[in-house]
Amino acid sequence: MDQKTMRELEAKCIQESPPGCTAACPVHVDARALIAAVQKEDFEAGIKILKRAVPFPGIISRICDEPCQAQCKRGEVGDPIAINALERACLEYGTVLESKLPPIIKKDKKVAVVGGGLSGLTVALELAIKGYKVVIYEKEGYLGGSIRDIPAEKLPSELIEADLAQIGQNPLIEVNFQTRVGCDGSPSLADLIQEFDAVYLGTGAGDESSLDLARDGQGGLILDPLTFQTSRPKVFAGGTLVLGVADKSPITSISHGK
Repeated sequence: MDQKTMRELEAKCIQESPPGCTAACPVHVDARALIAAVQKEDFEAGIKILKRAVPFPGIISRICDEPCQAQCKRGEVGDPIAINALERACLEYGTVLESKLPPIIKKDKKVAVVGGGLSGLTVALELAIKGYKVVIYEKEGYLGGSIRDIPAEKLPSELIEADLAQIGQNPLIEVNFQTRVGCDGSPSLADLIQEFDAVYLGTGAGDESSLDLARDGQGGLILDPLTFQTSRPKVFAGGTLVLGVADKSPITSISHGK
């Protein structure tokens, strides 16, 4: 690469606006700062950068669908920078320090989360950190949803357990397993609307037939594009339930939860 081309590429990456990779990331991981940390072999700093944007860094470092790479300027002259590989390197070579919960000022409101996949669990953590009581209703006997179906060679179970341990450690999060909302004697959506101040649906695609939600002509849920509120007041939705199986994206599901 000649000096002129290099300077032109550099200029694109030092403007005040975020670089294309960060802008393309649904949770806006600071890719530039992450790269700088890895260059210095400061892997702990890299972990902190990742954890600021992603509540489950071990999981997402293995299964992210990498929308950032399509916008990488390095891709104009060769292969794009593999940010996901750098994230894995930070977690492999760095020390993941135990996160201490900040002092929590408890709120007098509570939220129901239906579905214990990435989207629903992100909602639960984000709200609990802000002081809201959260009750998760999960139809299975475990958390994680469809990520449990990913082969262990790609996503080892110990990584899943390590990342999801924070759910059980948070005193404001309660989990009801083997509870399928609207079925088999479990609470209905109407019951949750009456009991809770808000309800978040992260059930996954094809698992919402009992929830009685309005749909558009293509079969998609009718949602407010800014708040993700459904046709029912106080009821919000995200994750694969909104994206659909064809457009399933782990990192986008997490962004819906945030």
